[in-house]
Amino acid sequence: MIKEKDEEKYDYTVKTYEYPHAIVRVHRPILPPDEYERRMEKFKKATADFLRKVERQKRRVAEEEVELLEIDGKWGRKTTLAAQKVFGTVQDEYISKQLDCYRAANPGLCSCRWDGKSSDKGSAIIRAIQKKVGAKIDGHIGPETIGLMQKWLETPVDGYISNPSTMVKAFQRWLNSQLLTV
Repeated sequence: MIKEKDEEKYDYTVKTYEYPHAIVRVHRPILPPDEYERRMEKFKKATADFLRKVERQKRRVAEEEVELLEIDGKWGRKTTLAAQKVFGTVQDEYISKQLDCYRAANPGLCSCRWDGKSSDKGSAIIRAIQKKVGAKIDGHIGPETIGLMQKWLETPVDGYISNPSTMVKAFQRWLNSQLLTV
């Protein structure tokens, strides 16, 4: 049996539903009827727009077979390729010309070519990411770039990419959201 109770407060009403194992309270502002109707129409329109966007994305994924990343926390070739697509750089599935001194500290970076020299321009995808996160643009994925990526993606900041990595999982989620809108 559900019990309902209405209370009127200063500028809102509270409707209370009492269920056998829970009590639910719904707060609703007291508004003039025309304002309430205007807000409801705005809400209905925003909801309809959101649902249309979701349906478009579903159709696009089905029609074009957009390949979304598995959220595994490992920065492999598929993650690199997705990043290259999203950032508009050369799509070769590799992070090229990276400094070997960062290899041991970043076991989660599985698609790097650790053959760079400090005089190299590094990788185009890393330069694009550095621009996005506000790091010094040198094309090398070192602790500064990783730390700023971690900050941007709101994950713990330590400047390293573990295997698996919380930051890489967040990056993969972000890339998937971008692949759906590209």
